[in-house]
Amino acid sequence: MKVKKILTLFIIIVLTLTTGCYDRVEIEQRAIIGAFSIELVDEVQESFEKADDAKQASSDSSFNENKNGPLKIIFGVINPSKLQSGDKAFKTVEVRGANIPDAVEKLGEKISRQPYFAQMRMLYISDKVLKNKKVFKEVLDRLDRSTKINETANIVVIKGETDNLAKVEPELENTIAAHIFGISENSKITANVSALPIYKFLSVIRNSDGCCFIPVVEIKNIKGKFEPSIDKVVLIKDYQFLRYLDTKYIKTFRILNNDFRSGRMLINYENISIPYYVYSTNKRIWLEEEEGKLKYKVKIEFEGDVEELEFGKDLFDTQTIDKINKAAEETIKEEFIETTKYFQDTIGYDYLGFKDFTHKYYNKIYQKYKDNWDEVFKNAQIEYDVKVYIRRIGISKK
Repeated sequence: MKVKKILTLFIIIVLTLTTGCYDRVEIEQRAIIGAFSIELVDEVQESFEKADDAKQASSDSSFNENKNGPLKIIFGVINPSKLQSGDKAFKTVEVRGANIPDAVEKLGEKISRQPYFAQMRMLYISDKVLKNKKVFKEVLDRLDRSTKINETANIVVIKGETDNLAKVEPELENTIAAHIFGISENSKITANVSALPIYKFLSVIRNSDGCCFIPVVEIKNIKGKFEPSIDKVVLIKDYQFLRYLDTKYIKTFRILNNDFRSGRMLINYENISIPYYVYSTNKRIWLEEEEGKLKYKVKIEFEGDVEELEFGKDLFDTQTIDKINKAAEETIKEEFIETTKYFQDTIGYDYLGFKDFTHKYYNKIYQKYKDNWDEVFKNAQIEYDVKVYIRRIGISKK
C-alpha cells in the first residue's frame, strides 16, 4: 500500500513539473522559408572592383553605411494553405542587408509571421559572392554558426542572375526549392548531377583550407521557358571563385572524389554508343615515391548493365560481351587520363582527392611535400587500371 502511494505521488510530481513538448511559436505564426538566395548587388560589386584593395571591401566597410547594405537576399516563403491546391505555393521577398542576420531582421519587417528555417531545402549563392573573398567568408561564418538554418539543405551556386530563379515554373512540384532539390538529389541515379548538403560543404571547405567544389545551377531560357540545369560544378580555391569545371569532366571528377553513386556512361563499340548503367564502383590507390616524384596507380572497378546495343545482335555471346567489356575499359580509361591531364595542366591544383589520400595513408610522404603540394601534383605520375563487369544484358528472347 505504501509503495502504491509513493508511486502515485511520483507520477503526480512528474505530470506537474513536465508539461510535455511544446513550442513557443505556433505553426500558424511561422513563415516557412523553403530557400533563399544570396547575391552581391551590382553597384557594390563595381565599388569593390574600383577599390584600391578589394580584399578590404566587406560588410564592415563604409558600403554598409548605406541603409540597404551590400547583399541582396531573396527569401522563398512557403504558403502551406496552397500546397495541396496545385497553385503557386510560395512568395518571394527581397531584402537588402549588411549580412544574413540583418537581412532576416529586415524580412521580419516585411512579413507578418516569424521566419522559420528548419524546413529549408535549398541555399543559392551567386557567383558574384564567390568572387569576393571577404564577403564569401562572412557568409560561411554565419552558416557555420547558425543554429536555425537547416544544414541538410543543399547548397548550389547560381551562374548568372539570381532573379531568374523566380521565373522557373516547376511542373511536378509546388515550389521552386522542391523542384531544384529533387533534381540535385537525382545524383543517386544520374552521373552529371551532384548534391551537396550545407553541413558537408562546411566540413570540406574548413578542412581543406578553402578548397572545394560546389554544384552549379544555370537557369536557361529554352523557347521562352526558364528551366534549371545542374550539370556543372564551380571550383573554389582559397575561399574564392577559381573557375567553372567543363561538363565533360564531371563524371570522372565525381568518381575520383567518391561522389559518384550510380549513373549512365556511353561506351563506343563498333561505331555504336552503348549505354552502360553503372550501379557500383570500387576504387583503390597505391603510391610510390621515386627520386622526388610521386607515382600513383589507381584501380577502378565498375559493375553495371548494358541497356541497349543494336536490334538483332546477340548479347548472350561470350565473345561479344568480352569485346564490349574491353571497349568500355578503354573508353573509361581514356576519360580518366584526359580528366587528370586537364587538372594537372590546365587547372594546376589537386581537386581529385590525391592530397587527402596521401595525407591519410602515406602521411610521412605527405609531410615532405605538403608545402608545395600543387607543384607535386602537377608533376605526379598517375596511371589507371580500369575493370568493367557487365552483370545484366536484358531479357532473353530465345
